[in-house]
Amino acid sequence: MATLREYLALEGYQIFEEARKLSEELSKNDPEDEPYKSMYKARELLFTIRGKLESFSDDNEGLKFLCAALELTIGINFVDTEEVSTGEEHINKCIDYVEKHPLDSHTCNIYQNALNQLGILWTGRREYNKALNLLLLSESLYKNFKHEVGGAPWSYSEYFKPLPEDTNVVEHERCVNFEDTYTYTTFYIAQVYGKLNETQLSAAYCHETLQRQLSSGKYDPQEWCLHAATISQYYMTAQNFTMSRHCLACAEVVYQEAEVKYAGAESDDIKEKLMQSKADIARCWIKYGLAVLECSKAKLMREVERMDEEESGSVKGIVKASSGGDHNADKTGIGNQYGAQTVNGKEMSSVLFNSGEGSSADKKMEQRFQLETTGFEEMVTDMYVKDFAEAREVFLRIQKWINVAKDFYKIESYCNDYVEIIQDHSAAFKNLAFFELRIDRQCKMHKRRIQMLSAVLKQLNPQFYLLICRQLMFELADTYSAMLDLKLAAMEQEGSTLTSHAVAKINLLTKESIEKYQEYLTSLKGGKPDYPDEFSDMDIRPALVAMFCIGRLFSKYIISDVDVRIANMMKSNEAYKFVVDYCERHPSAVEKVKAELEICKEMVLLMPIKMEKLRQQYAV
Repeated sequence: MATLREYLALEGYQIFEEARKLSEELSKNDPEDEPYKSMYKARELLFTIRGKLESFSDDNEGLKFLCAALELTIGINFVDTEEVSTGEEHINKCIDYVEKHPLDSHTCNIYQNALNQLGILWTGRREYNKALNLLLLSESLYKNFKHEVGGAPWSYSEYFKPLPEDTNVVEHERCVNFEDTYTYTTFYIAQVYGKLNETQLSAAYCHETLQRQLSSGKYDPQEWCLHAATISQYYMTAQNFTMSRHCLACAEVVYQEAEVKYAGAESDDIKEKLMQSKADIARCWIKYGLAVLECSKAKLMREVERMDEEESGSVKGIVKASSGGDHNADKTGIGNQYGAQTVNGKEMSSVLFNSGEGSSADKKMEQRFQLETTGFEEMVTDMYVKDFAEAREVFLRIQKWINVAKDFYKIESYCNDYVEIIQDHSAAFKNLAFFELRIDRQCKMHKRRIQMLSAVLKQLNPQFYLLICRQLMFELADTYSAMLDLKLAAMEQEGSTLTSHAVAKINLLTKESIEKYQEYLTSLKGGKPDYPDEFSDMDIRPALVAMFCIGRLFSKYIISDVDVRIANMMKSNEAYKFVVDYCERHPSAVEKVKAELEICKEMVLLMPIKMEKLRQQYAV
């Protein structure tokens, strides 16, 4: 009877190679009605080998290692043909062979691969914590072997082919394979941490994966550049603008590699994906630019508040906003949906200075990628901007990125994406206006916002895009209100007598703002005559803030007719009372509108007194 070594040399290795070719190459051309035809044939061959191995003596140590590698290969085959439970059984059999000798040079890489496969399997079942534990065990295998054993273990694939005679080649291949396996581990860990909303850890492992791919030269440039652009958003929310910009610049450099790689591609699908990647990188740049402006604005506002506190010992807070201060600053706190500037799905106010400094995750992210990025990094600052000139430079760059993104994302094909790009454009004007000292130029910027938001709102059918329409309605109302406050502030500064033209302009802006808030509120009725007794959780704050703003706006009309003035005061009182009554019926809403509610309570008490006083004056 032939020995194990003789069997492998005469038949085994050849059968392994046939199975590999079926699984990795021929399966790509399987017909749609038999998608796993080649995989099933490969499985038959693997079971043929398995049956033959069972005839050899169990005392053979090399046989146990080979059986472990074979069980893993069979398990992967079952998983790839969507027979996950059976695949899991075979992978666990593999682990039974190797887990007692985790750092043995013959088994370590097999164990690594088995743990990676189980991690993927449990991720597919949405058992993320279980998947994470398996993947972290795989990571510890790699680190412990490097620290305690050194060198590299046998590669999992070595058991299926004869060894090269050149030992230097063998050692090199083992080292490369060992590192590649760990790179897959870091990639999977990044994905699982993302599923667990561990953003910082996910970004850290993603960064490490990209670093390792770049060092090995084994990466798809199109995928790499998108991953780099994605982790730039983490750095951005941590206000590490230097690293955020660096990652985006690296994405641009590697995107150029993708353009070269696919330059001769005839496939429309490849060309479209390439164009989309370019647009997606541009959109990440847009978010970066907005974050620089938004965080710079917040920093300046904090400095002003600090100086005010030093001078007066107190800050008036929302009273200032409700009496003609930055009314929009008050309203931007209404949640991610309406008015508040968001970056990558997060309100900037909630992530300021949340850098997690000094954590172990940060240590994974200290290295810059070894790419020449100077040209791209010099396009935009990584510092806080301090004045209009610096803010304008960032704004102009944002506009260029917006044009790149709009080249691909058209409203006809990508409605949601297109609208978000327009909203980002509006946010860029809004942030730039903060740094502009001249009120007339601020008004022009807000007017530009109104034009672009109104234009896109007209193109949308609320039946299909209700949530987006609500966002646009609210932002338009907010913008009209901002212009109104600016006009009133300008008149107060000038101290001039109100002209009929100025009065008409103020009343028009007031009317437009009220109408947009009411349009938004009407959409919450769902086609019914009355509001629901309770708004959905995501609508509570925006709805009550909209009503609060309507109450405020009715008092802004400049009208000489006393009856109309009293009628407006009554409408104002009704809006304030709506907020008070709603919070009394639903106490859980109080925390969402705490500051606005206090003002509403005061106004509900004061309004009847003001109306009565006005009636008495009119009667006299």
